[in-house]
Amino acid sequence: MRFLVVDDEDALLGMMVRIIRRVYPKCKFEIAATILEAESRMEPGDITISDNDLGKSKNAGLRFLQFRKSQGERVGLITGNDQAVKEAEVLGIPVLAKPFDIAQFREFLARVVGDNTGE
Repeated sequence: MRFLVVDDEDALLGMMVRIIRRVYPKCKFEIAATILEAESRMEPGDITISDNDLGKSKNAGLRFLQFRKSQGERVGLITGNDQAVKEAEVLGIPVLAKPFDIAQFREFLARVVGDNTGE
């Protein structure tokens, strides 16, 4: 299992990676701060988690995840934008609204991955 985690906020990115490692200790990672970086690092089968707004690119995360989902990949969106939450729900993309706590992030991970085994 490999995660592609996309966020331009170092603190949030680090927190997500630490929690994912605890829940899925055998997984591998790629991290990116922009969609351009993510596109260059993505591989088939990645589980992609992205923040919605990256730098000045509003809704870039949602558009990227919509593309990844269309390729059959597992994806999840993190956002503080109410409209993006609604759009993700309509598209069938698991979404986690900011602010959130660790328990909510773990539940979000389970929805994105589709299990709770940690394998």
